[in-house]
Amino acid sequence: MAITTLVYVKILADLYTRSEVSGSPTSASVGVLGDIWLNNKPADTNQGKTYELTAITGTSPNFSYTWTELTRDDAKINITIARAEKDYLTIRGIPFDTVDDLGVTTSYPTNSDYIAAEMVCYLCNYAQYQGRGQKSESLGDRSESHDDKICGYPLSIVGTIDRFQSVK
Repeated sequence: MAITTLVYVKILADLYTRSEVSGSPTSASVGVLGDIWLNNKPADTNQGKTYELTAITGTSPNFSYTWTELTRDDAKINITIARAEKDYLTIRGIPFDTVDDLGVTTSYPTNSDYIAAEMVCYLCNYAQYQGRGQKSESLGDRSESHDDKICGYPLSIVGTIDRFQSVK
């Protein structure tokens, strides 16, 4: 199990028009051309998948809606989740509570899923995360300053990670 999920990142990144807890859309699922449907049904094997309404056929009142699965961001998000988990662990300084050798269980700290999702959004440069951590910028004689960073992430994102250091 990863530290955060595809659906959580897509919600924070605002990569959809509709978030539906009813599951994946069907040909009877009404929408407007171009709508992006996020399957946000808990415990559904398709949770996190997005669909775009690409066609409406038929005549009123018997319209049929064609929803096409969108996967353009899925691979990038999944790869970045793995990186964010490693970076989170580096910032934290101690391993997550684990039991492995096929007993599996990994225990993540409270709210780590939210922080990791923000880390992913920052790395993927999604809308509201573009320029995050930037304090000021001037055009005349070019001047920039940025928020303090930890492992390349703005302090405003990772500042709430409980950090541990070993003392020898």
